[in-house]
Amino acid sequence: VVFDSTKVVEDDSRNYSHLFLTPSVGFDDINKLHDLMYVDDMASELRLDIPFVPHLGIGTNADKTVLEELAKSITQSGQSVAGTIEELTLCEYDGKQVTDLQTITLA
Repeated sequence: VVFDSTKVVEDDSRNYSHLFLTPSVGFDDINKLHDLMYVDDMASELRLDIPFVPHLGIGTNADKTVLEELAKSITQSGQSVAGTIEELTLCEYDGKQVTDLQTITLA
């Protein structure tokens, strides 16, 4: 997977935005993994109102402009993050804390 693009996404609450690194290589593979997670027991958890974007979250800010400037700087630098996804961790977020529920080894 090669994360070499940026995307600024507004949170659905409109209180803040996120800065994502998105992959050019591995994008479709991550989408397939995402889709596979939402079959059987997890099907009822799929949020069709939130489009899935394969990403690494690298920033959050109430001022979207700050993230847009950072995204521009990262894009202009030409840097990328390359690696292999070896495991997935299913997490739960209760509004205050992220809790790991299960780890799935892929390789």
